[in-house]
Parts: sequence; structure tokens; C-alpha cells
Amino acid sequence: MAFRYIAVVYTDPNPFTEHPPAFVAPDLSLQFHTNRLAVWANAPAIAFQHQDQAGVILGTLFGRATPAQVVETLTQSSSERILASAGRDLFDDYWGGYIALLSLRGDTRIEVLRDPSGALPCLYFATPHAVWLASDIDLLVSISGLAPQIDYTGLARHLFAADLRSPRTALVGVRDLLAGQCLRLPERQITDLWSPWAHALHVDDRPRDQLAEDLKHTLEGCVSGWASRFQHVWLSLSGGLDSSILACALGRSPTHTTCVTLSTADPDGDERTYARLAASSQGLALQEEVHSFADIDIERSTSAHLPRPSQYPFAQSANRLKWAASQQFGVDAYFSGVGGDNVFCHLRSASPLVDRFRARGHWSDLWATLTDICRLTGCSYGEALRHAARRQLRASPRYDWRGVAGFLSKAAIDEIGDTLYHPWLEAPSQALPGKAAHIAHLTRIQGTIDGFPRHWPPDINPLLSQPLVELCVGIPSWRWCEGGRDRSVARRAFEADLPEAVIHRTSKGTPNVFAFEIVERNRARLRALLRDGHLARAGLIDVEAIDRVLTPAHVMTAPDHILLLGLSEAEAWTTHWQSVGHTTKPPRQEDTPRNETPPDSRAGPP
Repeated sequence: MAFRYIAVVYTDPNPFTEHPPAFVAPDLSLQFHTNRLAVWANAPAIAFQHQDQAGVILGTLFGRATPAQVVETLTQSSSERILASAGRDLFDDYWGGYIALLSLRGDTRIEVLRDPSGALPCLYFATPHAVWLASDIDLLVSISGLAPQIDYTGLARHLFAADLRSPRTALVGVRDLLAGQCLRLPERQITDLWSPWAHALHVDDRPRDQLAEDLKHTLEGCVSGWASRFQHVWLSLSGGLDSSILACALGRSPTHTTCVTLSTADPDGDERTYARLAASSQGLALQEEVHSFADIDIERSTSAHLPRPSQYPFAQSANRLKWAASQQFGVDAYFSGVGGDNVFCHLRSASPLVDRFRARGHWSDLWATLTDICRLTGCSYGEALRHAARRQLRASPRYDWRGVAGFLSKAAIDEIGDTLYHPWLEAPSQALPGKAAHIAHLTRIQGTIDGFPRHWPPDINPLLSQPLVELCVGIPSWRWCEGGRDRSVARRAFEADLPEAVIHRTSKGTPNVFAFEIVERNRARLRALLRDGHLARAGLIDVEAIDRVLTPAHVMTAPDHILLLGLSEAEAWTTHWQSVGHTTKPPRQEDTPRNETPPDSRAGPP
């Protein structure tokens, strides 16, 4: 089972003085408490204290040494530094998947920190006398007295930009602490304690062999640390670069690893040839499975355990296999290469050329990068230069994030307004545009990594480990496309360890045809579900447009099938939460914690 916790911070100064808190949920026990803070978890936590200040760390903590070792207790000097710095030293000296709660200034101030990888969720909900925090919405509802209500504006914003994680969820009053942030209580003030920009402004333009060596050393150290926590790891292996690199690192670990590749009947979704090559090269067993339509029910929510509909119906097929593996084979963690494209700077644009120009590269260097971009993208030299010139002329290095209107109604989009904000998108004035795009890609993956059910074995994404991310964002964008190959530094790091067909692979398998067929088989059900459902009654979707697309005679084209499956999941998710709480549409102005969204931010589409 994944790590679960719940915490309560009372506004009253001494609620626990006379009666210390007792157990509040099955399988959770009291791990830590002060006069106004209590924390329960399903596994031991790291508690520490210095004078009148104290703290507790929930989840998994590693030291910075390589290979990484799990930290179970803190030294007195470490405790003092963490408390004296209000948690900032925690981000500097450690990494992992954790939440830290600090009782400062004689218990008058509580600070909640979420680690920069975002591996452990932190949802919170305020009542008049307390703030409740939890790893998952089910615990938050069962313990805090929260009566769930659908926030339709929050839901519309999520559907418009599902991969840009927002503090606002789709349930009224339920907030999400973003990775690297600190929540100060009782003021409910948000502070950004960690940003990738702190590691991205210095241009680390060492020779490529040195960069590749550092990447390999750091990655293997992170994977070794995560693997040491488990007995039997199930690795999702497509045979693509990212998952194959993980197979390579896990193959050297004493942890028992079984690889699984999930294919479709269509050749576009069949990657077994590459998966076999990668697994056999590392001496790992490979389990081959096939997506099944029998597992799919478009009226059953795949993300009912979440505060927003963050998955798709076709995930039900993979979920069945994952759960069966944990029950039949004792698998206690699911590893994947999720985030590899994001961390390894998989860009297909002319921005690296602009970056190298602004970094005062020699003409020979600029010509080399121009050639790399043309080989990578297939565009002509003239096209690449025109794109680079347009990007160079833009005053701001900021990455413009664009939402997807899809089948949302105009009224819903107008209600969303300029809400596409994330602190990592705020590029410093001296930032390079290619690096801004790299960090925007890192931001994108944050919306997809914490959606697994907490009563399952955990999903582990080692490529998003903080030390690896910090190293990779410091590598210049032009290094990542050297030789006309995407993720070039990562390929070079492991080229001696993986088969040539894998290390040079540029194709990517996709369950796209499987998703397409789900829509085709369910046209009538989808049409009725969306035309007469909660989203239509709330005015979130364009019912006429959906009706036209789902008529039997209409020829479906991409990306309509994915958008429709996203809406069907949102409809099923809404139905679930309707049965749990009482739905009302909240007012336009919500109670937003201070410093969460700068009033002058304009992160919407241009």
C-alpha cells in the first residue's frame, strides 16, 4: 500500500493539552502531535525537535549521497538546520517523496512543505477552527467532515488545461499544495521554496561526455535508492529510451524486477519487439499483456478517488493488470519512465538555436546546432532560421501555455478567464527561451504523477527525482539535441548498456487506436451520457458540437476521440461525487490563500 497520512492544524492554541488525539482512521496511527498539530500515518514518520520547535517528515526521505540511502532519523545538527531555516535546508540536503510539517516559534506557526518532485500529494481543506491535510481525498472526506461539492469552474479549468496542475481542484474548498511549495498556517500563506529556475540559469556547457557521465551516475543513484524500498518492482517497459534506461538501472539492483509491456491489437500500439530487446539485454523477465475492451466501462470513473477527473477510461485496462500483479505476484511498487521526455528536454523547436546565440556561441557552434535542429525535426535550414528569428525577437523568454477548448462551451471558457498560472512558468528576465520551454515541460508532467489509488502499491517515477531534475535543467538545451537526436545526453549516457535498436529508437508506440476504438464502440452511449449529463446541465460543454461528432455518419478524427473520452471520465467522476456530497455551483470569487496567484499574472493563451 502507498503511504497515507492525515494531519490537522487547529487555530486554537491548545486543543490537545488535556486530551491528546486518538486514532482517527483504520490503519493510521498517531505519529506526531503538539498542542495544535496532530499527524496520523500508515507507516512510521521521522519526528525531530530542537528547543521549542519540532517537526515531522512523512513519506520517503533520502540523503544526497550516492547511492541514495533511506533516512530514518535525523541528526541533531540536521534537525536544528531544518528548523532554523523553516524547512529550506530540507530541500538542499535531502530529496525523496515526502511532506514535512514544522511547528515553529513555540507552536504559534505551522509550516507544511511538499517536496519538489511532487511524489506525495498534499490536499487541504479549511474549516472555521482547523485546516485538514491529507494524502488523498477519501481520507480528507472521511475525517474532516467535508461534504463534497462540485466546483464547476474548477472542473472547467481542469478540462481546459488538464496537464497544468492548479492549486484549485474540482471540489469546492479542496486545495492542492504544489510541488516545492510551503503552506504557512494559520495564515494560509503560500510560499515557493523550490523552483527549477534556481538550477537552470547557469549554463553547464561542459563536454558532452562529462555531462553524460554525471547524468548516468545521478540517475543510477536515484533508481537504486527508490528500488531499495521494495521487494518486487513491476516496471512498465515499452522499449522506448526512458523505460529502457530504467530497466538498465534496475537490472543492477538487488530488488526483484519484472518488466511488463502492454500492447494493442494494432501495430501502432505493439512495442513488444523493443521491449524484448531491452529486457533481455538486462537479464530481466518480461510479461507481455494486451489491452482488452472487456475492461472498459465509459460510465465507471477511473479517477473517482481523486479531487479532479485526471485519467481516461482506457487506463482501466492497465489498472486491472497492475492490481492483479500486486495480488498474484506480490508486486509492491510500479515503476515507470514517466517524465523522461520532460526531464531529458525532448524539444522539437528552434529554441536551442536562440539559446546558443544568446549564450554567445561561436558561429561554428551555431551552425552545428542549426544542423542538429534540422536533422531532428526534418525542417529546412530556412524554416529553422525563420522560427529562431521570430523567437529571438520576442521580448519575454516566458513560455506561452495554451489551453485546449475542445468541446467546452464558450461560457465555460469565459468563466475560466486568465487562470493558467503556475510559479514555474514565471521565467526570470535573463532566462533562455529554450530553457523556459524545458521547464514548462517539467511543469506539464506534474499534473499526471499522483493519480494512483492510495490503497494500491505506489507508482514510482524515478526520472522525476529531485537530484536528476536539478542536474538536467542545468544542461543547455542545445546539448539535448546534439547529433540531431532528441534526449541526446541521456542516449549517450547509456549507449554502451542498451541494444543499438533501443538507444537509437525515435518512434513511439501509442494506444491511440485502442482509444479510438473505445469511442467507436460506444458512440450511442457517449452521446446519451454527455448530452443528458451533469456537464451539459451545468453549461460546461457544447452539446450541439458533441452531438454532431457522435452521429453515426460522422468520421471521427484526432484529437476528438481523446477529448470525448476525457469528457466521459469527467461525467463519470461528477456522478460519483454527486453520490457522495451535495453539489452547488460556487461563487466566482473563491477564498484563495495569500500569495498563491500573483494578481498581475497573465498566464492564459495570447
